[in-house]
Amino acid sequence: MRLNEEVARAGGGIVSNCTAPPGPPAEVDLLAECAVRALIAMIAEGVSLIEIKSGYGLVNANELKMLKVARR
Repeated sequence: MRLNEEVARAGGGIVSNCTAPPGPPAEVDLLAECAVRALIAMIAEGVSLIEIKSGYGLVNANELKMLKVARR
């Protein structure tokens, strides 16, 4: 068995990190607002580099939404 499969069977991996709480999906505007607040907090702490990764949306619609937020 591959390591990724073992991690997933143990309850870890991308699915455990990307599971959203129940409720309606957040819209791009709300996600962007939350991202800006997080960026402001990081800058206040002296962070000078932010890396944005893709691939965590798990389905195309969510991935496109996340990429729109990143572009903003």
